[in-house]
Amino acid sequence: MGSGDRDLSRGPTQFELDSRPGCRQIAHQGEVFGIRDCKICPARACCTGTTRRTLTLHPKEQMQALFAARKREETDEFKDTYRHRAGIEGTHSQAVRTMGLRRSRYIGLRKTHLGHVAVATAINVIQLMSWLRGEAPEQTRTSAFKQVMKQAA
Repeated sequence: MGSGDRDLSRGPTQFELDSRPGCRQIAHQGEVFGIRDCKICPARACCTGTTRRTLTLHPKEQMQALFAARKREETDEFKDTYRHRAGIEGTHSQAVRTMGLRRSRYIGLRKTHLGHVAVATAINVIQLMSWLRGEAPEQTRTSAFKQVMKQAA
């Protein structure tokens, strides 16, 4: 992170700061910038949002991997793949809420796997029956409070 005689550190926006006066080293986590350092940074609003101005910079390789992952999230290919996640999470939520999938009823890997297959089959049957009745799947789960308020109105 340092360069040459002066020990400079760069924030996420590549703004250089002298890392000795207001920074402290944290093992395996890079540097934490304090309030004095962030006051002079022109990109302070991009990095911090609270009154206590601290920012932890991770090693260069981790930061580059994080930036690459964030850039990949903006591609159409990623968005096309990611759009299925809501439906998958909804199905998983249904299994946990209605069929007790959070805890296994059985001891042993084979019996637990059989239980999961049975739950998946039951969910498929429930969804098939809803589809055959012409019921549209809910876009999002409605909370109990919202249901009560809807009935009261």
